[in-house]
Amino acid sequence: MKAASNLETMEVAKGHDPALPAPTKESLRSDSSTQNDEFEIPTEEELVTLRRVSGQIPWTAYTVAFVELCERFSYYGTTAVCE
Repeated sequence: MKAASNLETMEVAKGHDPALPAPTKESLRSDSSTQNDEFEIPTEEELVTLRRVSGQIPWTAYTVAFVELCERFSYYGTTAVCE
């Protein structure tokens, strides 16, 4: 019984397609102040289908990742000596 309900839940989850906001005319408008010659302006189809990503990763995230990496190295380094 539980396996059937999990299967139904998975089918419902697969069928769920989150709606993306439709681009407005103002978002498609290209101002000379916001347009950069280095990048291409996406088409309407690309605006709807492209994945949304955030800006740059803050340096604090790199710091946390580095500290965690050092912690893992120290843990495995000390366990190798004790064996």
